Formats: sequence, structure tokens, C-alpha cells
Amino acid sequence: MAPECNRARRAVKPEFPPPSNGSRTRRCRRASALAPRHARVLEVLAGLHERRGEWKELAEVDAALAGVEADPERGATMHVRAGDLLAERLAAPIEAVAAYKSALALVPSHQPAFLGLERVLARSGDWSVVREVCRAAAEAAPDEGARIAWLRKQAALTAWRLGKPREAMEVLERILETAEQDVQALRDLFVLHVREKQWRDAADVLARLAASASAPAG
Repeated sequence: MAPECNRARRAVKPEFPPPSNGSRTRRCRRASALAPRHARVLEVLAGLHERRGEWKELAEVDAALAGVEADPERGATMHVRAGDLLAERLAAPIEAVAAYKSALALVPSHQPAFLGLERVLARSGDWSVVREVCRAAAEAAPDEGARIAWLRKQAALTAWRLGKPREAMEVLERILETAEQDVQALRDLFVLHVREKQWRDAADVLARLAASASAPAG
């Protein structure tokens, strides 16, 4: 074992009587300085910061843990946790976006990272960017249910936030390519055709809805 790791272990070795939280935090910080890539030291330090409500320090340690984690999925999870702290506890949306993107760099299909990006960017009102997040999340979705959910969000944003109903129709048709009887997609498509006064198309969708309703379950 490397000498710095031995020194780090001694720095966080339990004492009797147990030291105060403040003393333990100082010890862990010293240990972290001795062995900045020692996962166990960082985990202990993260627990102490969480108990003390030290959110900025916790976000920094979570990011450091993500950097030493060998498993990409766990590393992505730590980046998302740091992003959530930055977004919800520290009002730092730019840094939160960077953390979520770091998670996606490790695991391109990581759904919690996409959800974090969507949430933070929606608060900024930059709907064109949120739409791109939904599009990318749909492409990277691990299953058909997740894909359809993201496409539904993309269609709604495109139609009602960006004022592009015809583009939204194309997104809904992508859902119907693999889920022909998706009632919600058909209803949304019908509403958009009516809005655009595309009466023939609206009638066709209405017929598809009726066929879907009369089709046997399963």
C-alpha cells in the first residue's frame, strides 16, 4: 500500500472517546490532502459534510469521488448527486449543468443526468435547449417506455413552448411508428391538426383513435 494511503488511514482511524464532528472533519480533510484519490477517505468526508449540512463541500467531495470511481455507473451517479446539490442547495445552475454533462460523458444513457439537465434548463426558460435535451435523452433511452416519455416531452415543448406544431407532429408520428395505438400520442396529434386547421388529417387521426378504442386489449 502506498505510504500516503497508510498516512490517510491513520488520519481517520477511530479514537476513544470519539472526536467531535468538527474534529473528524478536520482529520478527514488532512487525510484527503495526503491521499486525494483515496475513495474511503472521500466517502467518510462526504458523510461528515452531509451530516453537517455543508453542501458546497459535499458537492466538491462528490465530484472528487466521481473522479476516482472505477465503475462508470457509480461515477455518473456521484456526478449527478453533485449536480443536484449545486442546483437545489447552492443555486449554481451553470456548475450543475457541468456536473450532469460529466455524468453523461461517463454513461451516455444515464437517465437521472438527463432529468437533472431538463429540470435546471427549464428554470432558465431556454426551451430550445431543453428540447435538445429531450431529443438526446430519447435517442439514448434504455427502453421503449423511456424513449416514448422523452419524445412526448419533446413534442409538447416543440408545439407549445416553441410554437412549432408541425415539427411537433413529426415527433408524435415517431412515437406512433413503434406504438401505433398510443392513445395519448394520437390525441395530441389530433389537437395539433385541429389547431392547424388540417381537417382531413384530423379526421384520419380520429379514425385511428376509434380503431384503437375498439381494438382488443393485449
